[in-house]
Amino acid sequence: MAKAKVRLAIGIALCALFLDAMAFGSLLPVLPDFLRLVGMESETQIAVSASILLLTFAVFQFLFVPVMSALSDRFGRRAILIPSMLGLGFDYAIMSVTDSIVILTIARAVSGGLAATYAVAIAIAADCVPPEKRASIFGLASGAIGAGFVFGPGLGGILGEVAIRLPMIVSSTAFFAVAVIAYFFLPETLDTKDRRTPQIEELIPFVQFAAIRHDRSAIYMLVAVFVIFLSSHAYFSLWPFYATDILDWGIGKVGLSMTIYGCLLAVVSAVLVGPAEKLFGSWRLACLSLLPAIISFLGLAVAIQDVPVYSFLILGGLSAATVPAIQATLSPRFGADRQGQLQGLVASMQSLGAIVGPPVMFAAFASPITDKLLGGFIYLIGAAGLSIGLLLLLAARPSGKHVRAMASWLESR
Repeated sequence: MAKAKVRLAIGIALCALFLDAMAFGSLLPVLPDFLRLVGMESETQIAVSASILLLTFAVFQFLFVPVMSALSDRFGRRAILIPSMLGLGFDYAIMSVTDSIVILTIARAVSGGLAATYAVAIAIAADCVPPEKRASIFGLASGAIGAGFVFGPGLGGILGEVAIRLPMIVSSTAFFAVAVIAYFFLPETLDTKDRRTPQIEELIPFVQFAAIRHDRSAIYMLVAVFVIFLSSHAYFSLWPFYATDILDWGIGKVGLSMTIYGCLLAVVSAVLVGPAEKLFGSWRLACLSLLPAIISFLGLAVAIQDVPVYSFLILGGLSAATVPAIQATLSPRFGADRQGQLQGLVASMQSLGAIVGPPVMFAAFASPITDKLLGGFIYLIGAAGLSIGLLLLLAARPSGKHVRAMASWLESR
């Protein structure tokens, strides 16, 4: 593929990843007021409805990630990504006009299923470069997602001040625009000779692990992704509550801290992953990048002054290289016809962590032990979980034998 087409394909894939994250994030600031518009009156109703909507999105994303990824290995990336962008455009358009909580819940389910194509977008980027350069691509993909999560809530807040439904309208328009651009300019990155018919086991969460059961090292790394994402919700889900209740911060400081952290994640992912991978190797980078996250959580468990808190937050942002480095470690074990399958496996573990993480961390935050430890208990739990993830990565140290065995078994399928 010509260099111009490679750059175009990668650019459109990164744009789709950014938009997925931005659209999701733009809903968060307006969600309480939006739920009031569709009939939720009490604060309890609003809280319960918001939890159901967020859980619905995460569950359907988890269920459909392997399906979308496997279908892209069969029919090509364009055939999945473009219809999904159109579907998300229509879905956000429906959300912008509905007054029914039932329709809104259905729309969130559809959005979750269609947003599972972020694994397909990452596969597009992986198709465009050789295995030795994929760490940088995976880093750029993580950076695009991180930038979307940073930009989305701010955009949603600004647009929500004008009209509560305006963030949905803007997201819908953006999805339609990306779909049109992709239709005219996105080249197919998966050659016809590399396409294959997926087996049933590859379409079902958890059962899809049967496809890699001969590679214990790969399973360890994928389980590590789940544990890391679950543990990271000690920050992602609880930071506003912790900073408000325990640190006595106002909304402005909470927002500033989250923006700084999110920007750092995006910059580390997009800029530093490639050079660091060349210096350390992908597996070593995955292990090393978890260390600052563990130290960050241990520090947040005891820090109560602003300067130490910000310092530990910034330190934690250096961990953004972990998942891209894991993806780069696993990628050579999957041929060109199975990059979608790999991204589906990784994305499934991330989605599962997003489902399990929030209730676990909220339960820990509400426990009596948390009160006695001034809230730091949740970050001790997070540090313990990240340490388990590190142990799994150490146990998964790849070797030539692992790669050859996995490649041989996949070729026999």
